[in-house]
Amino acid sequence: GVHGKSGTAGLDVQVANNNDAFVAGTADLTPHAQTYFGEIATQVATSEKGAPQKLVVIGHNTGPGGMRLSAERARAVAEVLSQHGVAANDIYYQGAGSTEPPPQGVVVGPASSDTFANRIEIVSVPNVAAIKRFVGRRSVSIPMPPPLPPAPPHALPPKLVTAGLYGFQGFPTTDGSVIDLGPRGGGGGLLGLVPMANAGENESVPACISMPPAAEPTGIRNLATGKDIDFAGSMPNLYGEPWAARDGRSLVTLTHVRVPRARDAKVPPATLRIFKGWFTATKSQTASYTRPVAAEAIRARHATLYRVYDRNGPIECMDVLVPKGKPGGTGYVYYRAENRTFESKVRFHAIERGTAN
Repeated sequence: GVHGKSGTAGLDVQVANNNDAFVAGTADLTPHAQTYFGEIATQVATSEKGAPQKLVVIGHNTGPGGMRLSAERARAVAEVLSQHGVAANDIYYQGAGSTEPPPQGVVVGPASSDTFANRIEIVSVPNVAAIKRFVGRRSVSIPMPPPLPPAPPHALPPKLVTAGLYGFQGFPTTDGSVIDLGPRGGGGGLLGLVPMANAGENESVPACISMPPAAEPTGIRNLATGKDIDFAGSMPNLYGEPWAARDGRSLVTLTHVRVPRARDAKVPPATLRIFKGWFTATKSQTASYTRPVAAEAIRARHATLYRVYDRNGPIECMDVLVPKGKPGGTGYVYYRAENRTFESKVRFHAIERGTAN
């Protein structure tokens, strides 16, 4: 099946797999699909002589290995376009996995290779700047968990306890603290993290402990150079600054904290370091734990939520809510101890570069 539209981004054609575009489970195009995409390339190359357009090929796939396979399939189609007259320097490709919903008005049934959930999208735009505008407007989402039940009336908060190998100080939790992003309007979710509405006019998201890491689309890569588009520019106070917070007896630091302004740009990994016993007489200048951690972000009107995951480490995940223009934020640290999940509420501050390296 084919779904097409034209608009500010130029032509946007989306082709469902329908079991005949690719050999099942692979990025190998069938002869039928090679002919079909070749005809598209010939039409584009003929109609746009003298005014070449940039073509972005986006793979969507919900099955096993969805992100990797979607990128491989997008590249396979990009190569066919190049073989039929479209300049490789004008072709970009990206794997989106299952992060982006099907086109509006297209009904998708159970995930299978014969629906628009598994498809190839080809978008025509005049230049790279238009590619950046296009991806900034894309609707990216993952299923949200059900709303948390209301707390029972007059419930007292659990007593703060010290638990865990690193002396973190928190309280037992199941679902963690819902993050209030402030008044609605402006900004928006990034790469699978989509705010859900509160009863009022604020936006909120569940705690990281109750959500898996978001699946991020791959970079948008040029077929000729093999390089990704550079989405330059970072959010204020989130451009590589180190951050630190006290949790019980330990110092928790995040370095290389960077959030690109562009919504579709990948948030680079941060480095998590824990200095055990930092707030004791026997503190050590050497980190007890150091590891790169996956990071993601949500931009809202008045704040940015910075989130990191390290499921197999001493800290499972952290949420840091950074108000706009502030070199600090409220952090929620989640960790396992005594076969339970604990939550610490801490205060993160930007620190001088070179400290706690």
